[in-house]
Amino acid sequence: MSIKQKIVMPDFEADQQDAMKRTDNIQSLADQVERLEACAKSIEEIESKLKNLKKSRDVISGDIIPTMMSEMGLAELKLHDGSHLKVSTSYRATITEANKEAAFNWLRENGLGDIIKRITRRLIMPNLRRVKGFNRHKR
Repeated sequence: MSIKQKIVMPDFEADQQDAMKRTDNIQSLADQVERLEACAKSIEEIESKLKNLKKSRDVISGDIIPTMMSEMGLAELKLHDGSHLKVSTSYRATITEANKEAAFNWLRENGLGDIIKRITRRLIMPNLRRVKGFNRHKR
């Protein structure tokens, strides 16, 4: 066997086609990464808009409308579609876990223990089971 017979010439055309396929795959991957980044940016923008809309809703429903109704001497307003608006005062508070016992004790000692609302899983689950169509183990 001569040296020429032992040396196999590479298939440059096949190698070039493989390189082109890899380049196409890399470009396709890059395109998908760009799509992912665009989706993430859109989600961020929409979440920001939603947050601003919720703030606007809260100002309108919790400040502007009640103030206007109060200025007009209205406690309740019935609308043409049958719904109604009613101005009422409510208070909400959250106590950190570290301060809960001290805060609850203070409320009880000052005759305000009845405003403490505790919701536990034992109370929620039996009520959820009564809801038509509730399935705890959805599949």
